[in-house]
Amino acid sequence: MPNLFTLIGSAWRFYRKQPALTPVVVWFLFLPLTAINILARMIRPPLSGVMIPGTYDGMIAPSPSALLLFLPTIFVLSLIAIWGTACILLVGKRIIHSKAGRSRTSFSAVRKDALSYVFPLLLTGILRGCFMFFWTLLFIVPGIIYGIRTIFYEVVVVAEDLRYRTALQRSKQVVRGHSWRVLFYILGLSLLLFIPATIIATIVDLIIVNVNHRMLPLSDIVSAASMSFATMIYLLANIDLYGKLKKARPQHVEG
Repeated sequence: MPNLFTLIGSAWRFYRKQPALTPVVVWFLFLPLTAINILARMIRPPLSGVMIPGTYDGMIAPSPSALLLFLPTIFVLSLIAIWGTACILLVGKRIIHSKAGRSRTSFSAVRKDALSYVFPLLLTGILRGCFMFFWTLLFIVPGIIYGIRTIFYEVVVVAEDLRYRTALQRSKQVVRGHSWRVLFYILGLSLLLFIPATIIATIVDLIIVNVNHRMLPLSDIVSAASMSFATMIYLLANIDLYGKLKKARPQHVEG
């Protein structure tokens, strides 16, 4: 099995060979995340009318009607981000499938083909969350193990065109026997990719808070940019890791 830096390096090299991924990250991750960051900051209520560091100057507590508008908007933006995830997985599945033939796909073709995976990804994720919740209520450790074993459900939904419980079962079959190793990889990738992105966003936010509150949207832009890029590399590394586990334990799911 490769080390963490090998996975990240392979994901980076794959990204550089796929020009369709850049507009995917910009349109389906960066822009929605920027809007979500701005909306989340706007609806963060102030305390006793005092300006809070990290909130927009002159912000007032949102009314219930404003929340009714914000929440559906955030949901729609989240769906767009899931669409972006599907696009990345659709392009990235070449890592585990045959690399022969055409290796580049247009942005328009990717976004069109990925659209059909948005709701399967959403519903499979909700189903997984429900199973994890009930397992955790009954037995905490089995709930954690279930979460680890089904971590690749997104890859399975797009790369193998399996959905819902079948996708979860497929992920469990591939991970079984490697649960703690997979946990190490997932935690390692998260630390190496998302912690630096979070640190960058936090530093920029603190600098802007102490300079000019009116520039806070810049902090949201930097945060969205760093997290979008980290998410893209993380997904590609996950696909590569899944492919290597799959080769080590080839199995098929029936039904």
